[in-house]
Amino acid sequence: MIFHITTFDELQAARESGFYKHDSLETEGFLHFSTAEQVINVANTKFLGQNNLVLLAVNEGMLESELVYEENMAPYG
Repeated sequence: MIFHITTFDELQAARESGFYKHDSLETEGFLHFSTAEQVINVANTKFLGQNNLVLLAVNEGMLESELVYEENMAPYG
C-alpha cells in the first residue's frame, strides 16, 4: 500500500466525477504518494494544522500509471 493525503472535498469531487485529480498532476505531472514509513512525517510537515483531511490507502497494483519510487528524498518523500 501507498498513501496520499488530500481533503475531504477533493475526495468528494472524485467520487462525484469518478476520477481523482490533484493539482500536482497539473503543476508537477504526478501525484505524491508516501510509504507507510513516510506518511506521518508528511502529515506533520506538509499538512500540520489543516482540517478536513483524509488519508487514501492505494493498492499500487491497481494504478494505471507507472509508480516511481525516488531514492534519497527528503524525509517527507
